[in-house]
Amino acid sequence: MVVIGLASLGIFVYSDWLWQANKLVHRYTSEEIAKAGLLRLIIIGLWVAFISGTCSMLFMNNRKLNLLEEALIKANEKIRILSLTDEFTGIYNRRGFFTLAEQHLKIINRMAKGMGLFFVDIDGLKLINDTLGHQEGDMAIIDTVNILKNTFRESDIIARMGGDEFAISAIGTYESDIKILATRLQENVKSHNGKNARSYNLSISVGVMWCDHKNPRSVEELLLQADKLMYQQKQKKNEGILWEKIIP
Repeated sequence: MVVIGLASLGIFVYSDWLWQANKLVHRYTSEEIAKAGLLRLIIIGLWVAFISGTCSMLFMNNRKLNLLEEALIKANEKIRILSLTDEFTGIYNRRGFFTLAEQHLKIINRMAKGMGLFFVDIDGLKLINDTLGHQEGDMAIIDTVNILKNTFRESDIIARMGGDEFAISAIGTYESDIKILATRLQENVKSHNGKNARSYNLSISVGVMWCDHKNPRSVEELLLQADKLMYQQKQKKNEGILWEKIIP
C-alpha cells in the first residue's frame, strides 16, 4: 500500500510537471488533453485510496494497541491480586498482609489513630488432620476464616500467614476496642461450635498488640510480639486472650 501510494504520487508529480512543460512548446489536441486528464484523475484516485487506506490501517493498529494495553493492564492487576491473595481461602496471604499493614501504620501516624494487630492460631489442626482427614482440617480453616470475617470490619486486613496461622490488622481502634474485639471473636467461635454439628469443637489461640501514633512500631515488631502472646495464651487457655499495648 505504501509503495503504491508513493509510486502514484511520484508519477502524478512527474506527469504534471511534464504536462505543464510540454504545453509551452506543443499544441495538444482535445483527445490528448482528455487522455491526460483521465490519467491525472486515475493517479489522484490512487493517491486518495492510499491516504484513506493508510489512515484506516493506522486507526485499526491504534485500536489494537489500545485493546492490547487494556488486556495487559487487567492481566497485571490479576497477577498483582493473586500475588497478595491466599489461593485456598481467598483472603490475603503473608505478602498481602505486610504490604497493606504497612499502609495502615502510615495512616495511623498521619491521622493520629491506633491499630490493633491480632495473631490467631487454630488449636489442634494437626490432630484434626491426622484423625479426621485433611478434608476436615480444610473445613476448620475455612470455618476460622468465616469467623474472622464476621468478627472484623471490611476495612480491616485479614490474612492467612501460612498453615493454621492468621493475622488481622484493625485500624482506627482505641485501646478499649481491643478487649471488645477479642471478646466478640471468642463469642463467635462459641456460636459457631453451637450451630455446627462437627465431631470436634473449633478452638483458637489469640495474641494482640496495640499501638498508636505516639508509640509507632514496625509490622514485624507487632507481629512478633502478638505471636509470643498467642503462644502464651495457648498454654494458658483458661486465662482468655492475652494482649498488650506499646508503651514508651
